[in-house]
Amino acid sequence: MEQKNTKNISNEELCKLVSEIRKLEKRINKNEKITNDEKKSYDFLFDRIYSIINWYDVEIIDYTWKKFISWMNWFDIIWSEYDNTLDFDIVWKTITPMIKIDWKIIQKSKIIIKTPDKLEGNEWDHSNKKIPTKWLITILCLITSIAVITIWFLFSCNIVNWILNIIINFILK
Repeated sequence: MEQKNTKNISNEELCKLVSEIRKLEKRINKNEKITNDEKKSYDFLFDRIYSIINWYDVEIIDYTWKKFISWMNWFDIIWSEYDNTLDFDIVWKTITPMIKIDWKIIQKSKIIIKTPDKLEGNEWDHSNKKIPTKWLITILCLITSIAVITIWFLFSCNIVNWILNIIINFILK
């Protein structure tokens, strides 16, 4: 009597397998030595593999050439490039796709974006907010200055002493 394999594959292992299958598919599609008939047979093979993967509720999402929305937190931005011909941010290239199993994100998508905004040092704020660092520093300096001026004003006008006297008299009564 044959024994069936009862081992279950973990989500991480399944994710790695799907990533490797996708890399293999990309390599084969880039290969110019493959004839059209071979390409069709490979496409058919990958379609079958992906249908089996989908049967396990695994979803592979490639965001290449789709609009990039900064509040979506399922991206890891590897690089950003400036392109003044664009009207909005786009995902220029997907390095690794997002993989979801049973509607849960198992692997974030690693992407390269193109943006119409000129970024200094070709850096992107990884908190997915578009506030440049120099603006944050300016805002923090402004808030600190206002706080220091307010405290100095309160001490110089003896308002703090007056408030403390009221509190002490209220407690002692």
